[in-house]
Amino acid sequence: MKYVYLIFAMLLLQVYSALGQKETEVQREYWAVYDLQKNTISNFEFFNTNYGMIGHDLSIGLAGAFWPRDSKNFYLFGGGFWFGAKKEIDGETKKIVTLTYNPSNGRFWFVPGSTKDSDTLEPDKYKKYRCYYSTDFYEQTGQVKDADDGPNWPYWITDTKKKYEFGMFKNEYVYDVDDRNPLSYTDGPLFVSDEDIVSIFKDTDLSQYRSDPDYLKSAGYPIGLQVESKIYSWGAGDLHDVVVQVYEIENISDDVIRDCWFSGVYDVEIGFYNQENRPSYSSDFVRYFDEDPSQNMVVAWSDASSKNADRGFGYMGLSFIETPAVDDEGFLRTDKLLYESSEQLGLVTAEVWNFVTDIRTSELRYDFISSGNKERNNYSEDIRSNIATGPFHLRPGEKASFAIAYVFAMPAKG
Repeated sequence: MKYVYLIFAMLLLQVYSALGQKETEVQREYWAVYDLQKNTISNFEFFNTNYGMIGHDLSIGLAGAFWPRDSKNFYLFGGGFWFGAKKEIDGETKKIVTLTYNPSNGRFWFVPGSTKDSDTLEPDKYKKYRCYYSTDFYEQTGQVKDADDGPNWPYWITDTKKKYEFGMFKNEYVYDVDDRNPLSYTDGPLFVSDEDIVSIFKDTDLSQYRSDPDYLKSAGYPIGLQVESKIYSWGAGDLHDVVVQVYEIENISDDVIRDCWFSGVYDVEIGFYNQENRPSYSSDFVRYFDEDPSQNMVVAWSDASSKNADRGFGYMGLSFIETPAVDDEGFLRTDKLLYESSEQLGLVTAEVWNFVTDIRTSELRYDFISSGNKERNNYSEDIRSNIATGPFHLRPGEKASFAIAYVFAMPAKG
């Protein structure tokens, strides 16, 4: 009889737990300095980190970007960016590249946090520099719903009297967590989409590179970058199948960073999770969308003759929707608040390569993303792709903005 009571008690506990969870549903937990979380709103379902990697489930080392939501159809094994520059070291010009995602081994060279606190990783500040999801905060006050999660929302409106030409209030990332409140910023917090995702990270901790620090310094590292990442997503309407990621990259060094290139880098994997929760990879196509160069886009899809043919896969587009505008000398323009697409650098390089030909040195990576090639790929295999823009120069304290749209659609004929 005691086992009957025990089973009954366990059932009651489950019921009460379920009822309580509806009232105080916890979407995520923050417990590690390297944060890995999944979004909750968009039809594009993906894992995200606070050090620049997206679409990779590091907890199991597998693909972590699905469309549509709650399906087993994945599109990315992982993604991030490469940032290249030229530096004068002992009278010699060296090409160096730092990265948030290496498709060869899944590693990254950035660490969470701000250089305003330290150049190195600070594990004790893991809640301050977690992935911030707007769905975890009160929209009117910016206050965190669960006090155990950490500080309040980081972006606050600094000027409502004069909007940007595209309707956005002036705003800033507030580093002092004590100032993240309506008393310090009377116009309140800034939220853009149905679910904003914010993180901040830096390239200045040389221990993350897993190489000899003296060698790294002689090669020109670190470049000296502070990155604010903002991801925007929507739960319904025309943007239900679109996610926009904005990187604001600041030169926090004392030198002008010259001949810079920014490249989104993606390990495209279009496949289906089988019952054993293991991916069944197929052959993929990725190519530059040269039918309309103004889209600044590459398109990926699965081989129709593969075993994924009946799984309902569609197209994934990776598109630059904002790149820098530069003057005649290559420096960032500051004469306008908004630059038309024709004034921006746009997509300059769109390369496709496979795992056999992965690029493994900084000089080759720099040459690769700055090649200016736009490849129309006509073969299918396990491949990677990029969209790159440049060149541009960054003065100390300047920020360059890059916005990438992840766009999904089904084929016109089903």
